[in-house]
Amino acid sequence: MRGTWSQGFRTPSISELFSGSATGFPTVNDPCVNPVAPLASLPSRYACPANASQPDAQIATTGGGNAHLSPEKALTRSAGIVYSPRWAPGLDVSADYYKIEVDDIIGSLGPQYYLNACYYGADTSACGHIVRPGNAINKIFALTTNSGSFKTNGWDVNLRYRFPTTPVGNFTFRMQATFVKEAVSCSAATKVSSNGTFLPNCVDAAGSIDSPNRIPKHRYNISLNWSRGPWSAFWKMDVIGPMYETCSNSSLHSVYGVSYTNSSNWCSQPNKVSAAYYGKSVGLHRLGTTIYHDIQGSYTVNAWNTTFSVGINNVFNKLPPVSYTAFANSYSPYFYRTPGRFVYGRISVRF
Repeated sequence: MRGTWSQGFRTPSISELFSGSATGFPTVNDPCVNPVAPLASLPSRYACPANASQPDAQIATTGGGNAHLSPEKALTRSAGIVYSPRWAPGLDVSADYYKIEVDDIIGSLGPQYYLNACYYGADTSACGHIVRPGNAINKIFALTTNSGSFKTNGWDVNLRYRFPTTPVGNFTFRMQATFVKEAVSCSAATKVSSNGTFLPNCVDAAGSIDSPNRIPKHRYNISLNWSRGPWSAFWKMDVIGPMYETCSNSSLHSVYGVSYTNSSNWCSQPNKVSAAYYGKSVGLHRLGTTIYHDIQGSYTVNAWNTTFSVGINNVFNKLPPVSYTAFANSYSPYFYRTPGRFVYGRISVRF
């Protein structure tokens, strides 16, 4: 049996602390001009001016390093077991549960956050980032800050079995599996509900390709290795569990005004609740389990310390599942391979 408990931290980098300021002009909405919910009651210094105006949808926003950043902090816990039974020589099994939490993640908050936090949330510290000398906003300061958190937990399972020696060679079976229960990223909310409160901005990336931290809920690497004298070969499977992406339906359009169409009826679960959209019933599209097969054969010349190998990746030319939300592709490139079968040869020399 084994277990770990550890605390960690990451100090801000030099660029995060001291990089020079730069000004851009992102598109934002001034709540004083176009409120989407009732505004909070603020001290007169931060109250909306009677004749608030926004001459341009793009407002000057200055970003850059922040010398007052705090370190990111992490807490990691794990517990596991390794089992090598006497009744099955050659069998090794291990399973580990892990739980990781990271706080005060360093990043940048968009200018819309400071506007919403100030005028909807009555956060006077956020108001300090806004420069409004008159009726219109002149500038917003959005420097790097400690603003996010991340937590994940799941299981890692490994199995290896060395078969008894046979007249045709030695065989070893291996399987590595990862099961992710959750992978939740939280950042400061920018959306506002109809009653003027912030909507939660936590997204569970496990099984979702919509999140920046996308990760399959389960994934397997399975292989069978053979060796006999100078010859060796392996067959390997890379199994990626099902993933989901949000898709359009009437609820998504009416709540967020997203201009998607659903004429092809590609929502496999049109009324599924999605954490990516704050628990609203927005619909999900399922990307099924994907399996890639790879093979390789090798011959080693010991006198030359050289190994000759040939192999094929994606033997059956498996295509990645179609993603309707992928950027510039018909598939998500983060876990799925570039379409096509790949044949290769290799010569390795050990010095």
